[in-house]
Amino acid sequence: MLKKAVKILYTVLIIYALLVATHLGEFWPFSIYPMFSQAGNEWSRSLVHEVGADYQVEDWQVLRSDELPGNVFALDNIGLNQNDLANLIQKNEDWSPRRMQSIRRYFGDYLNDHGFVVYRARGRFADQGSHETVIEFTPYFYLLPDTTILNPKLLDE
Repeated sequence: MLKKAVKILYTVLIIYALLVATHLGEFWPFSIYPMFSQAGNEWSRSLVHEVGADYQVEDWQVLRSDELPGNVFALDNIGLNQNDLANLIQKNEDWSPRRMQSIRRYFGDYLNDHGFVVYRARGRFADQGSHETVIEFTPYFYLLPDTTILNPKLLDE
């Protein structure tokens, strides 16, 4: 009876380890409570700002929150979870035309009348032991009604 229980325990642990390894560490319960397991570490999320269809991204510089153009676009409008978009942006290393098209599909008919800038927001403590945070916004995509422009600086990384 004890041998059977140990076998079952090892089998469960191996399956669990495989699932964690194949999902880049994003497997329950690790992704459910990152505030406890990753407190104080740098974090990354996504943010979408709605801009006019005539807006031009000029230099693709990292911005502060008070420098962001347009208005925040609620991802609930398109049925997209913010964490899903953040994971897609953070873990994708190959921005093929097919992948960029998948980003466009999320926005659907909203792209007919609006432009959007998709940012990666990266936050960290200003200094070791400090309680002040620094949040930087890197533009990743500029979505127009008929065009998707990827930040050219990302291709150099």
